[in-house]
Amino acid sequence: MSTADERVMAKLFAAERLPEPDGRKLARFLAWLEGEEAAHPVAAWLAEAGADLDWVENVCDFLSAYYGLPRRPLFPGEGEGWEEAAAALEARLKAAGLWPSGSGEEGRPS
Repeated sequence: MSTADERVMAKLFAAERLPEPDGRKLARFLAWLEGEEAAHPVAAWLAEAGADLDWVENVCDFLSAYYGLPRRPLFPGEGEGWEEAAAALEARLKAAGLWPSGSGEEGRPS
């Protein structure tokens, strides 16, 4: 069984991987939370900060530090290693059953 920490962080990362504008990702993440996940300190912080957050500067940098990923580039073509590391992490989270249920294009959560 996974912990609330693992589930919350996996859902946050899944929101990052969505093929939609950064501005919509927080709402998608918050909608995926169930039970104790909504009271998790990270989820509560994100819900409270809401529109004051910069997705890349706050959330993506946090995810990079948490999972040990390269920093997400601000613009396509910048930086190296993010996409490969993110795809590998996504595969591991899916294999562990931590990815949010439902899928959209390219296996992304819906």
